[in-house]
Amino acid sequence: MFRRRQLVPDQRRDPSRDRRGHAEPRARQARIRLQQGASAVNEPNRVQQRVLRAVTTQAMEAGKLANSAVVRPGESGPDEARRIAHERSVHRCEQLRIAAIAGGVPQEWIAQTHHRGQLGMAWRPDIHWREHEPINRARLLADLHSDMRHVQDIAVVAAAYGHRGARVEAGTSQLFARNLNTLGRRVAAIAHVLGVTAAEAEQLWGRQDQWTAAATAVRGLSQDTLLGRWREHARLDTREAALQVSGLEDAGIGVATAKNPAPMVKDMVARLGHLLHHPTADPGQGPCPERHVTFSATDGAQIAASIDATNLAAATPVFRSAADPLPEFSDSTPDTGVEP
Repeated sequence: MFRRRQLVPDQRRDPSRDRRGHAEPRARQARIRLQQGASAVNEPNRVQQRVLRAVTTQAMEAGKLANSAVVRPGESGPDEARRIAHERSVHRCEQLRIAAIAGGVPQEWIAQTHHRGQLGMAWRPDIHWREHEPINRARLLADLHSDMRHVQDIAVVAAAYGHRGARVEAGTSQLFARNLNTLGRRVAAIAHVLGVTAAEAEQLWGRQDQWTAAATAVRGLSQDTLLGRWREHARLDTREAALQVSGLEDAGIGVATAKNPAPMVKDMVARLGHLLHHPTADPGQGPCPERHVTFSATDGAQIAASIDATNLAAATPVFRSAADPLPEFSDSTPDTGVEP
């Protein structure tokens, strides 16, 4: 007599597949998960999918380079260039994963898609995504707030000392600009992945009192003190941040496509420069009553004429006053998103 085979727990059918192994429609997958006590939505949103796809692609690339670096019969050792290329690829992927975690992408999904990439499996958004631990959004926002304050601290030094520094130490000026631009773009990219809301954006970078306080903190500093801070910021090691920015921007993440984008560096410098020279409130009277900050790209032309993070050999100063001639750019100059 035919008897129905009983499935033990570890043999239960994958809810993303039907009895013949074919993929179930997403709506049915969600209903099945709901019936099993899981969340009705357990799949990455569009922005998270871009990041996870990039993780898959980079893991696949690292895997291919690892295979090419394997010592073959008759060879004394792997080619040095292949070994270095593989190490760099692994490091790029690692930094992308760190950025994804900072943006609130579940670590379980990152590990899942990274493993698929290592196996040479192409990106697919319709896989059965693993259940994940709850995301501590408050902690991620606190970390992003700290990063934003760091960028603000550098930007206010740029506004207070950038003109003078660009004239006396061109090389330091270029390093300073690179670091400021990199860290500012990283904040914007992480905020995009995290899906910062309008209310969260106001707390992170939209409060007038925060910008007024930053400007007030440096208004009375001596030129020697500002020079020391300027050089310190120029010496920052932002290589890992640059890899994170590159990986996220290659995936289409950043200011241009974010719903509540972080302010661009040139606009931050412009805002702080305006507050330095035209205080909106007496520092002794507390924060300015104005609560919301509107960033204007036109003001940035007077303070930040050019921040070029890709061409460090450029001889043009980074920050200029309104009286300085604007730099000339050739058609071959990369577009850095900063208008002259």
